[in-house]
Amino acid sequence: MVVMLLSPRMGGVVDPDMTQCYRWVMIPQFDADGLLPPGIHWATWDEVTATFGNTPWRRRLLDGLEMATDSLRRAGCRTVYIDGSFVTSKEVPNDFDACWEEGG
Repeated sequence: MVVMLLSPRMGGVVDPDMTQCYRWVMIPQFDADGLLPPGIHWATWDEVTATFGNTPWRRRLLDGLEMATDSLRRAGCRTVYIDGSFVTSKEVPNDFDACWEEGG
């Protein structure tokens, strides 16, 4: 399964015409405001947990997100999008926002 991190600056909008993505770097660094650069950033689950699992609260949220992504994976989902305060440098985000591709 691929995880896509949506920068909060994008307003949760995903380009519906995007059919390919070439990934050459890991998750980019946060800017001075604690945000990812604008764009969609592809990541593996290991990269997500390494970058966003740095506090007990974040690890707890990741546990719930992992259960959800496992269920989605078993149902055939291959891409999950994560958004909101969870993909910032905020130590205690409220929650995670996520959506997924329905087909394959």
